[in-house]
Amino acid sequence: MATKKAAGNPAMNTAARIIGRTLGQAAATADHLRERHPDPIAEIREAVDTGRDRLGKARRKGQKAVAKAKKAVAKARKAVAKARRRTARVVKRVKKAARRRR
Repeated sequence: MATKKAAGNPAMNTAARIIGRTLGQAAATADHLRERHPDPIAEIREAVDTGRDRLGKARRKGQKAVAKAKKAVAKARKAVAKARRRTARVVKRVKKAARRRR
């Protein structure tokens, strides 16, 4: 059997094979990506919407936590003020009792 000889310069044939293979691989990669992602813009929009939803939920949770903390601080301040008033009354009574004993 006779082998088929490529016409032309062997270096040019090698370069053409390499370029052809590279272009074929690039086309195959592009086709593969098109198969996996037929509408990439819609996928991106979905991802952005999902991110917005998650961000909104996180923001609401954060706002609730801040509101709870503010309520706790207000409650603590009221308790401190109430304790001061009670302490002042006790101190006043003790002082009055001490003055009577003198």
